[in-house]
Amino acid sequence: MIVGNRLPQPGRNIVHLVSLENYFASHYQESYQHFVSLKNWDFQCQSGNSDNRFRHLLESLNAENQDKTNTLRRPRHKANSDAEKYLRQGYVPLVHHLRNSEKTISWYHSPLLPGENKVASSTDISSIDTPDQLLIYVTDVDIFDVSYAAAYQLGQLLALQDQKFSLSLYNWKRKNFRSQRSQKSDGEKKSKNLDILFEQTLTSSSENIPIPKDIKAWLDRVDLLKNIPFNYLIPDPMMLPQESIRFFWVNNQWLNCCMNGALSLGNFMNLKKRQTMQAEALKDYQERTITGFLLHSILLSEFPALKIKGYSGDQILPCLRMEYLSDTVLICLFEGEIQKVEISAGSEILHFGLETSSENYWKNQKQKILNIVELSKQLTPDKLDASQLALKMIAKIPKAIFKLSS
Repeated sequence: MIVGNRLPQPGRNIVHLVSLENYFASHYQESYQHFVSLKNWDFQCQSGNSDNRFRHLLESLNAENQDKTNTLRRPRHKANSDAEKYLRQGYVPLVHHLRNSEKTISWYHSPLLPGENKVASSTDISSIDTPDQLLIYVTDVDIFDVSYAAAYQLGQLLALQDQKFSLSLYNWKRKNFRSQRSQKSDGEKKSKNLDILFEQTLTSSSENIPIPKDIKAWLDRVDLLKNIPFNYLIPDPMMLPQESIRFFWVNNQWLNCCMNGALSLGNFMNLKKRQTMQAEALKDYQERTITGFLLHSILLSEFPALKIKGYSGDQILPCLRMEYLSDTVLICLFEGEIQKVEISAGSEILHFGLETSSENYWKNQKQKILNIVELSKQLTPDKLDASQLALKMIAKIPKAIFKLSS
């Protein structure tokens, strides 16, 4: 431990540890001397009480939200009840470029919804060949819903972008195809090479080659939204304004479309076999409940060591992912239905400096230099010993609790 008597100034402070051995000898004071920096580091010091600053930043979250809601959605549209019906479900209107070079407006929702998605898809996604098959025409407003089509196409693009994944996927399918060919009866006539490549009427085998670990790891990352571009998660900045916290449910159908899009590459087997393989690969992601929140605040840059817990009632939920997407944006995912979140500053935040009177001590110090000699004289057993001082120097960790609102 290194003890110094100089107190930090507000803002960024840079510390250098140097040796002053023999520096105060008379012959060393005649000229400017160089010092060797044995160790250096920097830290930030708040001009006021950091506990108050932390509490103020947390209390300021959602301060400008007139809707009185903290779920992930666009602000309410009171003038248009038809639009509000879809905004409440997490949709946003976006420009849609059609194949004939025309433009229109379509609905899109990300995999992050303001509530649980209770509407099951009527389409067997494993049988889909193109994203266009997932376009939904919304008859009451006469526009398309492109959410699942965009997810499917994104999965294809992400898979093509990852050469290691696409190559492993192709090899896995080829091994299954060869295994399928070997299951044909001995009396059946062997096909020629070209017939093997294009034949789509093969009988499906119940024995599948297990999914490779690298493909499973890639799907695990998608399941935790690690491969998804941010503009697919937050398609409109109004959904996550500055100094806000927004709760969400992860839509399994959206992720299912994205994963099936990735697994659709290199489909040269019959439909039944393909469906069996994709169902086996995605069986662990179907019924999982994942919820979480996004935090957008300068709090993240000023207090980088946040401690966060998610609760369902009084039960602490397993944290699946806690990651800083930028200096001011944090995403947290939990397994289960989150109902409240507890945010604390972290125990490594320390406060130094004292003010004293005849009986009381404070941890505020306006002077630049602390008189350590005088302080040591006051540390007597009848007043305050060193261990008691250390105990008083430990500040209670500030924290705040946010509850999910509809």
